[in-house]
Amino acid sequence: MAKISYRDSFVERLCDRIGALIDGQCDEQSVIVSELRELAETNNPALKRYQTKGTISTAVPDAAFRHGSLFHFNDVEPVRTFRTSGTSGSVRGIAAYSPRGLELMHHSIITHARNELFDQLDRPVVLRLLPDSEAAPDSIMPYGMA
Repeated sequence: MAKISYRDSFVERLCDRIGALIDGQCDEQSVIVSELRELAETNNPALKRYQTKGTISTAVPDAAFRHGSLFHFNDVEPVRTFRTSGTSGSVRGIAAYSPRGLELMHHSIITHARNELFDQLDRPVVLRLLPDSEAAPDSIMPYGMA
């Protein structure tokens, strides 16, 4: 089976649907799940192995990231790569993001923070108890908080 290109219209439509799902304007969750599985099965044999071990959703166990990148596309460079601390093993896990993937992460963080954390607050105050993203460039938590 041929790999699905990052620039394929399938990927563009999938990202648009995921964005609409984040906004609460999409009721096609089962279609999204099916298409995410198709993308993983076609482009990512490592992830496919985890899904065939009994995983029934699109969730990825954190252990999967300890064995290298699960990046889906070999025709585009990741724009951002995060790494685990390495405290649970000798290898630091890797999570690489494509431009669209990073955009969807930003959209999800902002939308959910606005709707779930700050919706009823006039002047919210955020106190971060972690380093900023410059001090911990590999860590996804400071990046997401910023």
